[in-house]
Amino acid sequence: MKLRKFAYIVGLLIVLLINCLFINYEFMIVLCILVIIPSISWIVYKFSLASMKLYVSNDNIRYTYGSNLDVVIWFGNKFNMKIPWCRCKVIVSYSNSDKEYENEVVFQGLKQFQKNTIINVNLEHIGFITVHVCEFEVRDYLGMFSKKIQYNTQNVFYIFPDKAEMIETEMNYIHQEDQYTLSPIELDNTEVQDLRNIVEGDSLNHIHWKRSIMSEDFIVKQFGEELKRHYCIVLDLSWYNEKNFRYVLDNIYRLAYSVANTCVNAGIETSFIYWDCRKGDIELFDFNSIEGLYEAMETIMKINCSLYSFDLLLENVLLEKNNFGENIIVITSKDYKIEEFNVLNVVERFSNSSYEQSGKEI
Repeated sequence: MKLRKFAYIVGLLIVLLINCLFINYEFMIVLCILVIIPSISWIVYKFSLASMKLYVSNDNIRYTYGSNLDVVIWFGNKFNMKIPWCRCKVIVSYSNSDKEYENEVVFQGLKQFQKNTIINVNLEHIGFITVHVCEFEVRDYLGMFSKKIQYNTQNVFYIFPDKAEMIETEMNYIHQEDQYTLSPIELDNTEVQDLRNIVEGDSLNHIHWKRSIMSEDFIVKQFGEELKRHYCIVLDLSWYNEKNFRYVLDNIYRLAYSVANTCVNAGIETSFIYWDCRKGDIELFDFNSIEGLYEAMETIMKINCSLYSFDLLLENVLLEKNNFGENIIVITSKDYKIEEFNVLNVVERFSNSSYEQSGKEI
């Protein structure tokens, strides 16, 4: 741009000098063109900057692994004019990753209040992605006048895993017959669960007369209350220095989502148990619906992985296991054998998955 300005000034001085030395109609026309056209370009440029507003947005904040994210920018100004030329600098980074992807996007005539895609991101990790638009440069049509705007905005989008179908088959115990606590009397929270022969102490009001007539003995109604099942999923969100760590973490998220999704679809209340390194304590997130699962996944995907978080978490869970019930599932990438818990190892389950293969290509 500086070279262009320098060339313009030199050219203008030469034409001006020629006009001074030779009074000629053609040279006067050239001088007018060199003055008028840049002036018009400068006026349009100034009008497009008047009360200019920028917005970075998108249609939604939840995406699926492997899909594309179109980051969109909207802009407007006081005089409803489009920007002649602009360049924006965009930095994309994934959660729990040191890598940043920087991109510069140039627009020739940025339209006002219309969808302008500034970057298309192929979502290669699960978690959340931060799109940081950190700088805007606006120029006139001739590229002689410019202004840099420090925009400095961050938008967060969540990338959810696909469901591993094999999990539903492996977790057959989730589809066991419902379990009940039986009661000899009818209470507000009980209902008829079965029929059986009468025994001493049964009330005559509970006799099932139609079945009793067809039987040699009196048949009474068996009352009971369905036991509410609850599953706790312990998540290994620890950090380790290996080149494929981020892909292993993808598998942790994927397996957690698949197991929790299976539980929710079976009508089972579920909890994620994880270590929050910022608070330095164990945390639980309870949910019993798909929307609750989405919120739970967004919460755990925001957790910054730390080196010893899983060891601290496991120690606390073992100490308080009576508070979490009998159905505890541990999801980890480490080779743990824990008799008290059902341990699911992502390395064993996803060794041939696209996640792991992608990690080997780094």
